[in-house]
Amino acid sequence: TVEGAPKQIFPNLEELVSKYEKPGQGLVIHLSNPMMRSGFCPRGRRMKLEMNVYENTNEDYVDILP
Repeated sequence: TVEGAPKQIFPNLEELVSKYEKPGQGLVIHLSNPMMRSGFCPRGRRMKLEMNVYENTNEDYVDILP
């Protein structure tokens, strides 16, 4: 990591990709070595994250929140 940058640990690949998918963001180096999972991440947490991604509207389309 870059000196002074906070260490970030992502519970899954989807959250890591969502962090760096916006234009102008990216990883400085390529990911090459997977890390073994140190703990269990319950599925309920993932469901809560997915539920907060969209704003509820009465339209045919949904607005993605930042």
